Amino acid sequence: MTKNELVSAIAKRSGISKTDVEHVINNSLNVIRETVASGDSIIIRGFGTIEPKLRKAKKARIIATGETVNIPTRKVPTFKPCFSFRQEVQNGKVFEGNNF
Repeated sequence: MTKNELVSAIAKRSGISKTDVEHVINNSLNVIRETVASGDSIIIRGFGTIEPKLRKAKKARIIATGETVNIPTRKVPTFKPCFSFRQEVQNGKVFEGNNF
């Protein structure tokens, strides 16, 4: 699903204009990006956690040349789904009563 498809689906379900839905989604994503970039986590109950994670420095090898390179320590954004969301994905359907 693309962002435009998401906007259309939410607008259809909620009866809100596509423009308003797009503004809400854009602002929500911007807040998430700013929060995670600053080092904080976002916890959405019933959905999951988005947080920065520190990856350790490591050595890697360029396959084509065989050369060894050092990859420095870095922060990456991660998403950890909650238990019920993982179960829904595994079973292929949303549990009843588990809506927001």
